[in-house]
Amino acid sequence: MNCETVRTLIDAYLDSELDFSKSIEVETHLASCEKCRLTLESRQQLSRAIKAAATYAPVPLSLRTTLRKETHPRPKLRFGLATTALAFAIGMALVLGFWQPWKVGNSLQDRIIGDMFSHHREAMACNRLVEMRSDKPKEVRSWFTSRVDYSPKVATPPEEQFKLLGGRMEVIAGRTVPVVAYTSNSHEIDVYVTSYEFGDINDSDRDGQHLMAWDDCGLHYWIVSDDPRGDLGALRQAFWGPRRDR
Repeated sequence: MNCETVRTLIDAYLDSELDFSKSIEVETHLASCEKCRLTLESRQQLSRAIKAAATYAPVPLSLRTTLRKETHPRPKLRFGLATTALAFAIGMALVLGFWQPWKVGNSLQDRIIGDMFSHHREAMACNRLVEMRSDKPKEVRSWFTSRVDYSPKVATPPEEQFKLLGGRMEVIAGRTVPVVAYTSNSHEIDVYVTSYEFGDINDSDRDGQHLMAWDDCGLHYWIVSDDPRGDLGALRQAFWGPRRDR
């Protein structure tokens, strides 16, 4: 895949509209082409600027369900010989282990983690840790719920260890997600909250940055910082609550 083709696909890539194979081709090209990576980063910055300036109004679930039914009616199924043969082939592939959905999940998780590390570095470099500044968890959570259609937790960790700075929105793998910002011992800490659907999520390290991840009530929480992991564990425990021991 060349630069011209990738640039025509970048917007669709950011919006997660490409199929799995096309996404892999784009990501492979981006890994080796600095010019196209700069184009991608420029589009991401533009997207974040638009999101920051926009007035968010979450769509009620009932309205989304109605619109989905009206715009994507279920087709009537007609089972002919070709359809039956295709179903048989798919079934055999599943039995033989050729279908591996975990690869799709892993690819999405890698993209999410890469975006989080990139945005965390950018936020620190530009001193743009928060869009809404507050040390009151209820105010930060209320600000988030007016911008996304789910309600993330905002923990109250021990004040001698962590200070809540506020929140901001970031575009991660094509979706706008809330970020809770803390500081601890002069280290900036971001907690990203996502609603992507995939399997287990894992901790990660990259270029001196650490990531701790877990899921809770259908949401995924990701702590990103250059702070030592011991301190991050204390913050994760504050999100989990005193009754949980995982």
